[in-house]
Amino acid sequence: MMIKQRIFRTNSLMVLFSLVILLLIGGSMISIFKDRFLGWYSDNSKIAENYVDAYQKIENMDFSAGDWEQYAKAVQPYDFRLIVRNENGKELYYNVRHDEEEEPLYDKEKEGR
Repeated sequence: MMIKQRIFRTNSLMVLFSLVILLLIGGSMISIFKDRFLGWYSDNSKIAENYVDAYQKIENMDFSAGDWEQYAKAVQPYDFRLIVRNENGKELYYNVRHDEEEEPLYDKEKEGR
């Protein structure tokens, strides 16, 4: 009976020790990826919030005046740039730096206007 108890105790301790090590490794991996994910999420939620604010500001503007500098200044606090093109694709106003990617914030054709 003594040998059976020893084998049972050693096997139980090995399993328990393995589970503790596994929990420690898993907990550290979760904490590392949680910080990375939450950092990424907070950055992207800020961008989305700026996008909505800038879009609402631009949506109410009258574009027939053609004062592109005023519109560019309106979206500048949100860290957006302005590119204005006519129907033929010719650029009427452009204040994007060379290294920035071009992505439209507001497109009248998409809005059905």
